[in-house]
Amino acid sequence: MRQRQEAFTLRYDALYRWACRLTEDPIEAEDLLQDCYVAFVSTNTNACIENLDGYLRRMLAYMLRSKRTREARYTVSELDEAYHIQGGTNVLAEIEERERQEDIARQLKLIYNFAKRRNTVLGRTKAGKIFILRYYENKSGSEVANLTGSTRGAVDQFVLIARREIKKRFCLK
Repeated sequence: MRQRQEAFTLRYDALYRWACRLTEDPIEAEDLLQDCYVAFVSTNTNACIENLDGYLRRMLAYMLRSKRTREARYTVSELDEAYHIQGGTNVLAEIEERERQEDIARQLKLIYNFAKRRNTVLGRTKAGKIFILRYYENKSGSEVANLTGSTRGAVDQFVLIARREIKKRFCLK
């Protein structure tokens, strides 16, 4: 037992640095190291350990994994309480909203590319340019008419054509 205490004490600094790398928290590393010390010293085996440094490092890693597994089980069992469920619901709602926003952004990019490309129905006509000016550059109908040399009525018609083509192409309501 005395030999194990001395062997552990000699390697303490290196083991502490290893535990800090594993846990990324100096306080948790000290706790883990203390648990490892108790487990190592209290073992009553006289087996010869060839690579003591590696053995102690593995021991620290296994103890941390075991601790995290226990904590995860405890955390999951806590979810039965109403405020945890509400918090989880809020997180899911935020994730769904973020995914919805990302999906909308992807669709807007597809529509923009569809309206801009020359080999599409909208890209070959003024409707695509007018649609982009109106909805992507937030120009008013009058501004779009001035920029494109069209009348306000023609701009509205081109916008209707563009919207109809986009709905047809992207199966929108």
